[in-house]
Amino acid sequence: MDEYFHYHGSLTTGGCEEAVNWMVFKNPLAVKERHLKAFQSLKDKSGNNIANNFRPTQEVNDRYDTKMEEFNKENGFKGS
Repeated sequence: MDEYFHYHGSLTTGGCEEAVNWMVFKNPLAVKERHLKAFQSLKDKSGNNIANNFRPTQEVNDRYDTKMEEFNKENGFKGS
């Protein structure tokens, strides 16, 4: 695993409740094709494919991010 940013944020749809711990990696992570296909096959309550379920960027408000770096096998990641 590589460096990543971590912040507390909200869901991207629905009531946009701030109940999510987001992790944004510096470098993309590999995803197995079978996992991607399973994700792409998800349906909503009406049986339609879930697509474009995002909203515009929101204000930062009181949120802050933490850059996680310098992985150490004994202590995990060091935040900065």
